[in-house]
Amino acid sequence: MSNSDFYIQNMIEASLEQEDFSQIIILLDSLPSKNIRRALYLLSEIFPNKIEITENEFKFIKYILSNNKFIVVQSISDFLRAISILNFNDLQKQEIADLIFQNLNILSKNCDFELNVLITKLIEPNKFFMQVEIIKNNLDDYSRKYLLDFILYEKEYLENGFNEDEIKGFIKFLGYPR
Repeated sequence: MSNSDFYIQNMIEASLEQEDFSQIIILLDSLPSKNIRRALYLLSEIFPNKIEITENEFKFIKYILSNNKFIVVQSISDFLRAISILNFNDLQKQEIADLIFQNLNILSKNCDFELNVLITKLIEPNKFFMQVEIIKNNLDDYSRKYLLDFILYEKEYLENGFNEDEIKGFIKFLGYPR
């Protein structure tokens, strides 16, 4: 680990101990863009350190997921993996799901399995296609492919909310958009 990594890790750990997320945000915002990937990875190794989160921790998660400089880096998948262990309440689940789907065109380029795990944890199967319906006109090729792969790999999850014909119809839509 480099000196820079030790510094970032120590700052994150000290801020987490004090539950001072504003200091972590200041640190992350002050980093050059070339260091964001590594910093997000280091953060994901430390945070979260529990299953139940405070409102400040939730706001911090939303900050990361709504900021392009974080969601475009490859290590966003580490962050998604890390937060997938959390117990979100229903409102938090909806807010995180909305952020994921608003940014699906970006997230689908760097995440697959981690994004699948988080989506299946956040969204009830019968609400999955409704979530996609909201963004269907803004899907790029990456996100369409991601969603097709999601349906393939998470078919059992979807079958808890949809019948085979509905799933096939959705596959047809994703494969041949109008």
